[in-house]
Amino acid sequence: MKRDLPLVAALAAVGLLMGALTIFNLWPLWVEPLLWVAIAAALWVPFLVRKPVASPFLSGFLVSLLAGLFAAVVHVPFAETYLANHPDVAAQYAGITGAQLKLLFLGSDLLNGALFGLLVGLATWLLLRRRAAQAPA
Repeated sequence: MKRDLPLVAALAAVGLLMGALTIFNLWPLWVEPLLWVAIAAALWVPFLVRKPVASPFLSGFLVSLLAGLFAAVVHVPFAETYLANHPDVAAQYAGITGAQLKLLFLGSDLLNGALFGLLVGLATWLLLRRRAAQAPA
């Protein structure tokens, strides 16, 4: 797994871009999960399936978890800007300020990364298992 960490980090770097883009409300909130699915389906899972990794499930999980952390690296310092550009989210977070707000952003980005990572890891593992089952004996 140790040798896979540079690959995992490189694939997860898209989290920095997504974090930066979401701050400025370039699309409706419902589009963001679809973009993460597209990233996973078009980039992460195919790359992890083609490139031999020691632990497909763990690598897929870590890519998404690290992408969530990278998104948080952008969201946390710009939490107020994010809320100014997303009035519907600001209304939900009314009364939450300072360190609590930053922890809320960090926690939600990490939780989203972890939950989505379970799906990415599972998809990677299942595709590799299916490929192995179809391989000639």
